[in-house]
Amino acid sequence: MSKAACLAIFFFLSISLLFSENTKFEGVKIRRHMSAEKRELVDKTGVLSFEDDGQKLTFGSGAGDQFTIPYSDITKVIFDRDTHGSAKMASIHVHDRWLYLEYRQGDHSEKVLLVVPKATYDQAIAKSQSLFGDRVTIADYAEKGGVGRR
Repeated sequence: MSKAACLAIFFFLSISLLFSENTKFEGVKIRRHMSAEKRELVDKTGVLSFEDDGQKLTFGSGAGDQFTIPYSDITKVIFDRDTHGSAKMASIHVHDRWLYLEYRQGDHSEKVLLVVPKATYDQAIAKSQSLFGDRVTIADYAEKGGVGRR
């Protein structure tokens, strides 16, 4: 093999390794119904991982909540923020940072709602935009009033 061919292969492998990484976000909460019968919403904290090597998005929690979605099956990604009063103290404002995912699973569509920590929200947006491009929407609603939906 020629020196030029070896350099080209080395260059290609280096570039693919440089841009292929696994990115993990700790403290992400999955928001789901308690059960099919109990429609109360619960949060379970886990790790959201963008696994570039395997081309999949995964979530796992200690409570057993988990999913694995191939990147190619993700059809919609929406990031949104809202501010609302705390249920315990109306004078305290809570800021949530949401990540909504839609993806194909067989012949139907599935949906997942996650809450991303403030410290990693912008990184999650950037990572999603780099992977999913125009499938990503950043909701930007103007605030109305003091407490409530923007």
